Amino acid sequence: MKKLQARLLLTIVLLIVPHAFAAEAELPLDLIEMLGELDDEDNASLADAISEIESNSSKEKPQITELKNEK
Repeated sequence: MKKLQARLLLTIVLLIVPHAFAAEAELPLDLIEMLGELDDEDNASLADAISEIESNSSKEKPQITELKNEK
């Protein structure tokens, strides 16, 4: 019984492990090249855009019931 459980566990691990490594997406080569061409001005504008997105995502969004009441 223990051999069967060990074989089943080994089979499951061997089936799951390749999918776990495949989930790590690599950056496309042209994206890597583009990121290498950024200058200080581009980096500053990207930092501003990221901070704006983060601040907008932290704002509370109105609920559906609130939108219905406003109409």
